[in-house]
Amino acid sequence: MNKTKQHSGKELAEANVFPSQLSSSEKRKGENEFSRFRIQRIKNMSNEERLYSKLLQLKYLMEDYANSNEYNNHYTFSYFLNEYLHSLNINKTNFSKEISLHGAQLSRLLNNIDKPNEKILVRLEIHSNNIIPATYWYRIVDKQKEAELLSNRAIRKEESKNVTNNLAYLFLFLIIILLIYKSQESLVEKNEIVMSKINPISNATFSFINYSRSIFGFLLNRETYQFA
Repeated sequence: MNKTKQHSGKELAEANVFPSQLSSSEKRKGENEFSRFRIQRIKNMSNEERLYSKLLQLKYLMEDYANSNEYNNHYTFSYFLNEYLHSLNINKTNFSKEISLHGAQLSRLLNNIDKPNEKILVRLEIHSNNIIPATYWYRIVDKQKEAELLSNRAIRKEESKNVTNNLAYLFLFLIIILLIYKSQESLVEKNEIVMSKINPISNATFSFINYSRSIFGFLLNRETYQFA
């Protein structure tokens, strides 16, 4: 009786390596040898193993992108959902029935018009038999939202009309105090004797400088200087 050879998850994923993951030099160097190796390995797989390997490839791609620090406008939720359907070799009509989703709503997800809610993400997890967890889909959606928010200048321009106090004056005030603090600190360190003899600054100004130093001495975790 023939027995189907079992393959590890790593072997199954390697058997369906995306062509884009190979550099041009690697393709030229081992194209024939790799093709024979890949074809032979695929031949030894069952249909279930081929499907599993494709889903693993998609899972690893999603994981790598979610863990990266870069944003790629191409890697949207709709892109990965389309890849999921392609891996399963299933049409939109049948898939919408399998996850109890209206066809029009599925089309909007596939065309990057709508974003999924948590229920849809959980259905995708269950549909993949937990191969691709709902958290993977969630991280893709979350990263897409981050990229859109960072690049959306229109909403910032529009919403700035609704803000009357953006604390800009506070930062300007702190910068001025910091400049005074640093300049006076330098003068005291370089010529403390001269500064003690020459006193052209009024007591009120000294009080302001001492107050400024106290603030930034606390912020910078350094000892504050006091004039004699």
